[in-house]
Amino acid sequence: MPLLGGCHITSLSWAGPSALRVRFTSTHSFHHQLYAGRKLLGETVHPDQREIIGSVKPSHWPQFLWLVALQTGELGQDFGASLPPRPYNVVRIQFDAESWPSDADVIEVTSSPLPDEEVDENNVIARLLYRGDRSYSIETPPLPGSGAYAFEIAGRDNRPGGGNLGTVAEAEIDLLAHPPDVAKQSSGKRFELDVDAGAGTLTVTLPGVTS
Repeated sequence: MPLLGGCHITSLSWAGPSALRVRFTSTHSFHHQLYAGRKLLGETVHPDQREIIGSVKPSHWPQFLWLVALQTGELGQDFGASLPPRPYNVVRIQFDAESWPSDADVIEVTSSPLPDEEVDENNVIARLLYRGDRSYSIETPPLPGSGAYAFEIAGRDNRPGGGNLGTVAEAEIDLLAHPPDVAKQSSGKRFELDVDAGAGTLTVTLPGVTS
């Protein structure tokens, strides 16, 4: 099993539109892996490496990062399911396709745009190529807030114009998410600090608070 202690993230920066660069220190001379929630983002290629770049979908809602050290023989394995549960804003949907027609082309997943709302047919969060009757798995984009999300999963055939929609399977998932990040001030910073006569004033706009 991976080791959760002895690692410390020292800096985070974007290396591209969806590439997160994480630098860290560690007391271990092992390989390391980086997770967002329970999703594996990347791992080191040699034990002395202290930087990992992983693909992350940007979101206004915070994503919890795990940095773990791997023991001998564990490199390449995904330990996301064994990490401690945390409030997180991405869910994995797994489903089976059985007895689909031969002209099935893509699988389409739609969801409610906000918790406790109905599915919006225009809110397509994933499209997968149909590769025969088998099990499929998708991870949603970061979802905006806690509550019950409704999902619909259906296949489309290969007819021109986007294909005909097949039978819809429905699902509902209760999500406990982190609150959104604090809003940016006019300066572009999330916090403003003023010090006058030894007294400090911190200005911050909390999510969901309008005044």
